[in-house]
Amino acid sequence: MGFRHFSWNSIGSGCKYQLYKRYIEERQTTTKPAMIRGLMQEAGPTAIVSGILSGVSGSDPESAIRKVYEDNLSILEGEQVEHLESLIMKMTDLSVRSVNDMLDKGITPVSLQKKYSYKIEGIEYPLIGYSDMTGTTREGRVVILDWKSGDKAPSQLKLKAWKQQLGLYAMAEMAEADTADLPVVVNQVFTILKTKERVEWFEQDINAEDLSTVIMKANDLQLCIEMDYWPRNRDSPLCSDRWCDFYSECHMETLIPVSKISEQINPI
Repeated sequence: MGFRHFSWNSIGSGCKYQLYKRYIEERQTTTKPAMIRGLMQEAGPTAIVSGILSGVSGSDPESAIRKVYEDNLSILEGEQVEHLESLIMKMTDLSVRSVNDMLDKGITPVSLQKKYSYKIEGIEYPLIGYSDMTGTTREGRVVILDWKSGDKAPSQLKLKAWKQQLGLYAMAEMAEADTADLPVVVNQVFTILKTKERVEWFEQDINAEDLSTVIMKANDLQLCIEMDYWPRNRDSPLCSDRWCDFYSECHMETLIPVSKISEQINPI
């Protein structure tokens, strides 16, 4: 089946080999234990905002977080089970704080998981994406918000990648509204440290360079398809069996058997 659209996961991917396995060979991927924490944390504010949108008071973020945890117990092992269970109440507290912070800033939720879809000239496939939440400011500006989580403060490299992801959504919002005015784009980051938890607000200053980079990355992926060229990227921070289903396969494919090494060595 191959590609039907370009998502941020495909455009922003640091490794084209992984994309080849997924979209050209159509290999299935699995939810990794390392991903479950993010899914659990996202479930909390999603439950609260869903209650706001439906007019239901007293939403239950803890139950939403616990459900994600319980639904994924089968792929967790040993200490992972106890560790994630120990985070449920902390995630619940962070979820409440995050939504209160957003409301205090005058942002009104409008929708969850809004789908964006648009075409870029020269790119065969439409670009799609889903914002975690879309809202409006007191002044009526559109806000696109994306939730992120981790166990340490985000690096500048990570913030830059998140900024480009939001840039993809911003371009879609601009196309939909037929305007050149950029929406407000925000990463709300949940960090659980050993001694404390915090929610940080990163309003990203999207500019022409960020939007151009997204378009260039989409063009790069289009070129890979046309040339059937899928280079590996072992410098990617996600190049490990913790994140990639094809890690072992990728690294074993390029190994030269010891018995063959001597055939490639010539004395000078």
